[in-house]
Amino acid sequence: MAEHRVIVFPPGEGGGRRIQVGSQTLGTAYSLHDLSVFLERAGAWRGQNLLSGKCP
Repeated sequence: MAEHRVIVFPPGEGGGRRIQVGSQTLGTAYSLHDLSVFLERAGAWRGQNLLSGKCP
């Protein structure tokens, strides 16, 4: 599986953070749940708990 850089941008004016994997923008996350959904749909994350501090 190819590795891609995940970028979580600083909050925008509306409070959401733009999420990008590789060169593809996935959307805007307003919570950790939103972030995990975007990453899981992109295949970049497999259900690990974002709050655990453990990365794959």
